[in-house]
Amino acid sequence: MARPASSAKSAATAAHPKPQLRRTIISDVYDADWKLELKTLIEQARVERKWLFCSYQGLWFSPDQLEQAHREGRFMWGAVNWQLRDPSEQLAAAERKVREATAERDRIAAGMPQY
Repeated sequence: MARPASSAKSAATAAHPKPQLRRTIISDVYDADWKLELKTLIEQARVERKWLFCSYQGLWFSPDQLEQAHREGRFMWGAVNWQLRDPSEQLAAAERKVREATAERDRIAAGMPQY
């Protein structure tokens, strides 16, 4: 009795698995280059007491936080994607948001009837 086509195909695939893609020397060098550039930028951030900011995503990381994210396989972007910024900028923006939210709360509360 003949095998169904799907079984024959499965047997052929098992007998001749697809070759695994191998990394090239060029991609290995590229990986090493951007990782070294980013490591250098992280060290520069430490020395200058700066944080790393990604303007595309609006993300802020201390050098330690970004290194931890990398150990977890996250935010693995080249140095070109990061800017060194003073973390007090982020703190000032958060304080401004608190003031604005407080003012909004006070405005709403002022319009509420007193019981």
